[in-house]
Amino acid sequence: MQELSELRDQLRDLMFFLEAKDTLATASSATQQEIQEGRIIVQPNASEASGTPASANKKPRTKRR
Repeated sequence: MQELSELRDQLRDLMFFLEAKDTLATASSATQQEIQEGRIIVQPNASEASGTPASANKKPRTKRR
């Protein structure tokens, strides 16, 4: 089951890469230059910033019969 999950993640990443590659290939030269000169800043989400795990903020699941 874990292997299937990992393969799905890899497929998702590959599809994202291919779509981004196609988007960049069709982008104007000005857009490509902006991307090359740009920066990406990743900010922690609210639960990471507070030190609380994201799973602690979720409601517990109940079983349906």
